Amino acid sequence: MFRRLVVVVVFLSSFVTAASGEPPLPKPWRRSLFNQPPYEAGLDQAVLYEGRPSIFIRAEFPHLTEIGPGKFTAKFSAVSGVRQAIKADRYRGQRVRWSGYLHTNGAGSVWSDGFTGAHRSAASQSTSPGAGLYVVVDSRDGTVLYAMTRDRLIGENDWTKLEIVFDVAPQSALVTLGIFLAGKGELWATGFGFEEVSPSLPTTSYLDLTGTQIYDYTFARHKKRLKEYGRLPDAPVLQTRAENR
Repeated sequence: MFRRLVVVVVFLSSFVTAASGEPPLPKPWRRSLFNQPPYEAGLDQAVLYEGRPSIFIRAEFPHLTEIGPGKFTAKFSAVSGVRQAIKADRYRGQRVRWSGYLHTNGAGSVWSDGFTGAHRSAASQSTSPGAGLYVVVDSRDGTVLYAMTRDRLIGENDWTKLEIVFDVAPQSALVTLGIFLAGKGELWATGFGFEEVSPSLPTTSYLDLTGTQIYDYTFARHKKRLKEYGRLPDAPVLQTRAENR
């Protein structure tokens, strides 16, 4: 009887793994802490940029979802993403750039239940955040800074470089680097870069989450992220290879 039970458990475990069919994310990438419906994310060895495999996100959202025009809001719940976090120590007081090459397919279409009632919203810069890069900087004094790429990708896009330039404040504890896909669609990302830049290079737009409507998404998880500090590396892993795992 025990033997039969073991066989059944092994079979079911194999079935679940095979059914998901989802290649694992390379370390140290993890799913983001957005309030998201189910989505697929992993390493794609077939979709390459300059010979490098890519991280993919694939999402379908059949339910109603409230959206904000061109930006995240506290009620925005159709966001998929992956992230990695590092200690801010090495970059405190520096201006840095987080960049990557993104390729999208049908990115940004959403369901909306706006003032006119439930309707299907086509992807556009005015109705969807689309796809792009984001960064969250947590400080021990309770401040949380959020940045998102100003030029986001909507619909179909070949490989496009996106970047965020931001300051890491002297009191910063950790930096979270991420990729996001809002609404339906497919996203591939690789060719990442993270480096210090000249103070003369202008910063891109950012939001101070302490006093904005994004509060529910990120600021509420501030303490949880700070607890990760002791386990975090000093610098990000920028290569996208299965060997990272």
